[in-house]
Amino acid sequence: MCDPPTGSVVFTQKDIHYNQVYFCSQVADLIVELGPNGIDILTHVKIELLESIQEVGHMELPTGWFGNSISELSSILMKAWSNEQGIDLQRT
Repeated sequence: MCDPPTGSVVFTQKDIHYNQVYFCSQVADLIVELGPNGIDILTHVKIELLESIQEVGHMELPTGWFGNSISELSSILMKAWSNEQGIDLQRT
């Protein structure tokens, strides 16, 4: 196995999930501050975002690792986008 090239970044699975949760947290903060339509996100992207958050929420992660935050993020975004056409909360 060869070493990664100089200057490259190797992400672990935990790093990737951390960054996803951080990004979703930023989106949720903007939604809370600006309202559900405060930022222009396509409906299918919103659905994918909700599904991704829920997928991370169902993964076995170390104790205390964003557990409550993931549930809170999912709840904030689902409440904000629940009345939007095309987002079926039962499906996500």
